[in-house]
Amino acid sequence: MAYGTLSPEFYHQNKKYFDDRLVQVLENLDKKNKALNEKIEVYEAKRLMDQQKITDLRFRLKDTTLKLGSLKLKKKTADERLDEIEESVTKLYDDLDDALKENVDLHKRIKELEEELKKYRTARRVKTDSTNSNLPPSQDEFRKRGSLRPKSDKPVGGQPGHKVHRKSQTKADRVICARVKKAPTGAEYKTDQSGESYYAVQEISCDLRTTVTEFRYYIDEENGTELPEAVMNKYKISSVTYASSVKALALYMNYKGAIALERLTVMLKEISNGSIDIKPSTIVNWTKEFSKLSEEERQKIAEILLQSEVLHVDETGWKINGIQEWLHAISNGEQTLYFMTDSRSGEDGPLGFLQNYDGIVSHDHFKSYYSRLPEKISHAECNAHIDRALKRGVDEYDSIACAALTNLLHSALHRKKGLQKSGCAQMAEEELEEIRRQYREIIVTEIDRYSAENPDISCDGEADYIKVFRRMLEYEEEHLRFITDFRVEYTNTIAERCMRVAKARKKISGQSKNMDRGKDFANIQSIIQTANWTGQNTLELMRGIIESS
Repeated sequence: MAYGTLSPEFYHQNKKYFDDRLVQVLENLDKKNKALNEKIEVYEAKRLMDQQKITDLRFRLKDTTLKLGSLKLKKKTADERLDEIEESVTKLYDDLDDALKENVDLHKRIKELEEELKKYRTARRVKTDSTNSNLPPSQDEFRKRGSLRPKSDKPVGGQPGHKVHRKSQTKADRVICARVKKAPTGAEYKTDQSGESYYAVQEISCDLRTTVTEFRYYIDEENGTELPEAVMNKYKISSVTYASSVKALALYMNYKGAIALERLTVMLKEISNGSIDIKPSTIVNWTKEFSKLSEEERQKIAEILLQSEVLHVDETGWKINGIQEWLHAISNGEQTLYFMTDSRSGEDGPLGFLQNYDGIVSHDHFKSYYSRLPEKISHAECNAHIDRALKRGVDEYDSIACAALTNLLHSALHRKKGLQKSGCAQMAEEELEEIRRQYREIIVTEIDRYSAENPDISCDGEADYIKVFRRMLEYEEEHLRFITDFRVEYTNTIAERCMRVAKARKKISGQSKNMDRGKDFANIQSIIQTANWTGQNTLELMRGIIESS
């Protein structure tokens, strides 16, 4: 078939987020390089030994031939001795032929190993970035700044007829009137209650102030009232405590703002002019308290998630006291739940949560989701990873098949979006079947071609894009579910966006010291991320949860 050509925009799109697998890939390449070098050294040593053996056999053959000649010259009649020597000579010839053959095989094997090693070394030299690997854009070397779109001949700034975006005015707390000859051009025209017209501008200021409320208790044993137990416990140790607004603000800045505890305590003290003077351990205690208080809210989130048609799942590594743990996220684009587990396939994470789910799960080809989730669940693969793998196939091997498959997937996605805009909820079966046919033809043709050109290559030695092709052929339905079911996204971006908070959290000091603190982080982040998706005021929501206690 005639494959499509790769468009220039292909090299600059779909810059996504990094995955820790890159480190594993590089380590695997190093291991393979070392293993191949060791194999070459062993074969080379064996070849040299066989070469020496051949030389020894030649000398022995020469000596035996001389002995045979000497016996013939002396006309010895010892027939048995002569037969024995002739048999020895024949055996020596056979051993020499076997050694020569084995030596040729060794030379051939060494050459194959050197070619395989060269391929791995070449793969390491290929420049990888966020467009053809799991590297995040922040680690792209010499990345181009600014927009990657072709430069336009239009002038910089808003174009004629472009709607100007202005902040709308709100109710004023203070009004200053003045009679002027001319108002600013950006002022809004209004009329007051008397009907007189004027032009209004507004200036918004923010003054962060703390309020200290003192409660004075006079002891009156006859007429005094009993204080509630909650109040007695609140001031059981200290005469000073902090209101829910302060607790919510500290947790809000620590978790949503990703501000380290030590720095946060200093900031709060400066903002409040010394009124809020707390220790990092105090914020940790507030974290434990909020984690427990948010259980009811998180239960509501869980119920909504289990009723969703499509769920997006992702996970990332998380260090707790130097030990590798895992942070998981489940989201439907609005509600989000985080889980902290001690293994990637832990039952206290998504694998346990989804046992009562019967919708579609979009993920990044984590095999445990296929093997351990109920059969009633359908799966969808993230094609953003496929885009990067195919682009690397183009960059590294100049693969026309990778370019053709990329164009096919993107054309199918473009067609889906067009149908959705026109109000269609599905693609025609004939059109789907044609996409499937082209999909299989590109993959099968390329695998057959590669196998024919590399008949003796091992599975581990295959090009990475061929491994991706085999996976896409095996999981065809999951990779194409975005067009067979319009509810499914082309990528797993929703879950990957949920993981960004983990990447930001890893960059500040004061991480999880134990699993309980890690689970507290997951619980609080579930509330914050859900508030972000649903457009709620996160600070007010957290304050309300604390006040509900």
